[in-house]
Amino acid sequence: MAVLRTPRKLEELINLHADLAGQIANLNTVHPDGYCIASLMKALKIITKNTRLEGEVMALIETCEGVLNEK
Repeated sequence: MAVLRTPRKLEELINLHADLAGQIANLNTVHPDGYCIASLMKALKIITKNTRLEGEVMALIETCEGVLNEK
């Protein structure tokens, strides 16, 4: 009987979502929107890793991080 394996990127996204849900559910989390933004950027990195889109996505994320870090 063959065992079905979850694709690596999907598994990483599932874990990322679980971590985010845990952070948001924590009543001591002051800025849940920050966790959401960070998770979305990490998801983009996961999805585009080792693809032709990776370079452009990384540039986009770096631009956004620069703006967010100025706040």
